[in-house]
This record gives sequence, C-alpha cells and structure tokens, in this order.
Amino acid sequence: MVTTRTTLCGIGSLLLIAAVSSCGDSSNPTAPSAAPVAVGVPTALAPDGVVSLKSDPPVLRSPINNTETLDLTPVLETANSQLRLVSSANFTYEFEVYEVQNDGTLTRVRNPKGVAQTPNTTSHTISGDLKQATTYMWRARAELGDEKGPWSDLAIFRTPTLLGVPTPVSPINDVTTETTQPAFVVQNGEVRAGSGTDNVPVAEATARGIVVGNTPEAVARTVAEHTIALLLAVSRTIAELRSRMQRGDWDFDWENRPVPFPLLENATLGLIGFGHISRS
Repeated sequence: MVTTRTTLCGIGSLLLIAAVSSCGDSSNPTAPSAAPVAVGVPTALAPDGVVSLKSDPPVLRSPINNTETLDLTPVLETANSQLRLVSSANFTYEFEVYEVQNDGTLTRVRNPKGVAQTPNTTSHTISGDLKQATTYMWRARAELGDEKGPWSDLAIFRTPTLLGVPTPVSPINDVTTETTQPAFVVQNGEVRAGSGTDNVPVAEATARGIVVGNTPEAVARTVAEHTIALLLAVSRTIAELRSRMQRGDWDFDWENRPVPFPLLENATLGLIGFGHISRS
C-alpha cells in the first residue's frame, strides 16, 4: 500500500526558494503580457501577464510541503481567493504544474484553465499520469472572464514509485524441495502507473493517426459500488444460497451454514491504495 509521507528535502526546498525568488520582490508580480509558454518545453515560470482582478492570491491546500502523493493523478486543492468589490458568481481558476528537472529548470506540464469555483475550496484532478518518483511544483490563480488575479505562492510535491506484484518462480506447482532451506525466487514486479497508458506506445499511435484516451475517473464510482455489492454478497453467501434454492436443496442446514464474515456492522474496511476508486 502506498502511503502519504512528508519528507524534508533540502534540494527541493532550495529549488522552491529559487523559483519563488525568480519572481522578484513579490511572489505575485505584475508583468507585461507575453506569449504563452508551450506545455512540455523547459522554461522558467510562465509570465504572469497583467494582474487586473482585484483579489487576494489563493492559498494552496494540497499537495504542499514536499508531500508525496498517493498516485500519479493527484488532486490539486486550493482555498478560494478573497475577492474585492466583485461577486464570485462566475469565478474560475487557472492551475499550473511544473516538472522540476535535474538541472533545476522547470517544465510546465499541465495548465488547466476555467476550473469552476466550489464553496470554500476549489480542486482539480490532474488528467493523465505524471511521472513516477518526480518532483513537481504547482500554483493557482483566480479568473473572472478575461481578468486575472495574482498567482499563489508555489507549492512542491513528489510523486510515488508504484510497484507491481512479484511473480513466484521457484519452488512452485507442488514440487518437493531438495533441502529444508530452499531458495525462494520471484520475478520482480513491474514499476508501472496502473492506469494502463504506460503500456501503450502513445507516440507511435499518434503518428499512425490513432487517438489514445485516458479516463481514470470514468468508472471509478461504478467499480467502488460494485466492490461494495460483492462484499455484501460474499459476507451473506448469497450466491451459494441461490444455487441451493435452484437445485431444491431444502435439507441444507440454513441456520448453521458457515458464514465467511460476521455482520459488517462495526467492521473495519481496509483500502489498499487511495486512488480514484478508493476515494469514490
């Protein structure tokens, strides 16, 4: 199970300080409008443009403080900006995510815009897997039509390394070992993202005109609900009872039949991982 942990990272902290310092005396400077920076191109922070929206910068909630995320599509959450003199009825947010390169430069890899504000906090789930074991920075700002608010301070986080399940190699298949101290051999588990896109040659598919889509949240709630349904079915032996009824097995000791689990009341449910499905 991948767990959340916060690690003090000297290099990451220096990178954070350097990136914030590069903005000048203020963490939210006003700069002339400039052409947008292409996603995926190594760069410094993208130009802020003209800050015309009278609002406070949002305060980033999660992930922050060099926290390691639970998966490769983390949810970015920010406390809403406090607006001045205007209503927030049509308020939206822009997010930027930067990959921190080994040489300290930043590459903007995500830039969602127009994320609708929700009460108190606003969040956005990153679409498409980020790289494993990689350091990222992100920030957010408020929008109202064409007007832009000041950027938040930068926050830094790191993605986890996700491991596949190892496969037993020896001894297997009910073999008899030659010693009372056998050597156990397993095939190493793959390091993979888990959503399947890491097994698809996306560049090759694109070159051949094949569109590759990734919808990590499309059936998350359905799978979660189906899991609960199976849990109830197994705990009450529904499939077995239905089969016996169809066969007319009325002599079966219904009252004393073995039940895999007691009542689910006050039971503890363990979740291995905490991605889209577990959160649903």
